[in-house]
Amino acid sequence: MTDLMAMDLIIFPLLITLTIGGLWYARAQAKMASGFMMGTWKRR
Repeated sequence: MTDLMAMDLIIFPLLITLTIGGLWYARAQAKMASGFMMGTWKRR
């Protein structure tokens, strides 16, 4: 049981960090993509 607890203590925060990181990364990519699209449209 103690091993399982230790695993949870390691995996759970890691999972949360990955989720938040993934969302932040996706948002940054979307922002960059939209900015790039706007730049190309203005250039035309």
